[in-house]
Amino acid sequence: MCKTDSIEDVGKNRKVRKGIAKMAGIDIEYRSERVRKVRSRFLNAEEELFIDPAHETEHLLICWCAKETSYKIINRQEVDFCRHLHIQPFSYGEQGTLITFDTCSESTQHVVLQYRVEKDFVITWVKNP
Repeated sequence: MCKTDSIEDVGKNRKVRKGIAKMAGIDIEYRSERVRKVRSRFLNAEEELFIDPAHETEHLLICWCAKETSYKIINRQEVDFCRHLHIQPFSYGEQGTLITFDTCSESTQHVVLQYRVEKDFVITWVKNP
């Protein structure tokens, strides 16, 4: 399990690292249209089906953040975001909850994440870690 966590914004060349005493998953992504171009690197075919075209960029950013948060929680190397990290279908909203699970751990664990869409960024975090 993860004992420390980091918040990174590689696109803006900023990095904030914060040690946390207990496991806590969190991710922040700044708004960018680039997420549309790289969607095939983190979304599988089933997840593509629930993306809301009216809020495409934001919905994609929520999914990207959720998978980054999940990756930090499982704390494994060589994880394929399309094949190993999954998001159950959820409708777009400016804030809400969603469920992720991985298929690369010994036991599949479902994790409830909360998310919020802000003017400049999207954030996801583990609900009640």
